[in-house]
Amino acid sequence: SGGAGDGGGGAGGGAGGGVGLYKGLYVTGWLKRGPTGVILTNVSDAAETAAAVLHDHAAGELQARRHSGGGRAAVLPLLAAQPQPAVDFAGWLRIDAEERRRGEDKGKVRDKLIDVDEMLRVASG
Repeated sequence: SGGAGDGGGGAGGGAGGGVGLYKGLYVTGWLKRGPTGVILTNVSDAAETAAAVLHDHAAGELQARRHSGGGRAAVLPLLAAQPQPAVDFAGWLRIDAEERRRGEDKGKVRDKLIDVDEMLRVASG
């Protein structure tokens, strides 16, 4: 289903939406390919990722879980090891507020931040 870094600028989504860091973890949309596309692109991504999940399941590559995989606590060290810092929900809220503020200045609902370094600066507060 694809390895990390194959998704064209996203946070690790590979071909088909699989994430090479962790078998059985899949992404879609901007997380898969980076901040590009429109709603229809997201629908197509979701269909491709769903097909990858079904393929991996049919191939016996996914194991049924009988216990917790560790949840958030298990994912945080994986994120910390990545070269690109992760943005938590509080950081996303700061980005959202800044985009709305900039949009208001221009008479728009929002004005999207498109530079990753700027997004990270805003997210970090």
